[in-house]
Amino acid sequence: MWKNLLSSVAGIGSAIYIYLIVAAVSGVVVGYSAYSWTSDYYEAKIEKSNIEAEQKVNDEQRKGDQIVAQYIKQIEALNGVNTSLQRQISAAVRPDNGASCTITNGFVRLHGASATGSESAPSSTDGTPSSIDLATLLAVDAENHAKYLKVAKQLEDLQAFEKAKQ
Repeated sequence: MWKNLLSSVAGIGSAIYIYLIVAAVSGVVVGYSAYSWTSDYYEAKIEKSNIEAEQKVNDEQRKGDQIVAQYIKQIEALNGVNTSLQRQISAAVRPDNGASCTITNGFVRLHGASATGSESAPSSTDGTPSSIDLATLLAVDAENHAKYLKVAKQLEDLQAFEKAKQ
């Protein structure tokens, strides 16, 4: 009887031992599978985030390139208009009416002060004729206005670029 009891206890012990081995192996397999699934999930999530970030950067770059191309076209158009205006100066200011229009030193002083944004006080030579003729003055004004328009277009396009980024 003791012999039967001991053999049945040994059988139960070996069954428990086998059960523990199967449970441990199952735990390792389940643990590895869970780890593998979790790491694959987060790697896919990171990859998706990287692709989205790259696409966003490419979209912003494309928008920036379009704005720059548009700006270049606008500047080329302004340059063409200014060139056309410069060519028309000689016809607009003929020698017979350019000589009758005297530009005074006071006008030159005020024109220069307004261009630089500096203060200027009246001078005793303000009423005297300057050495600048009307054609030169008109050419300088046309060039200055073209520069102003270029800067204005650049500012508008920079604002559009910043707005497109948002």
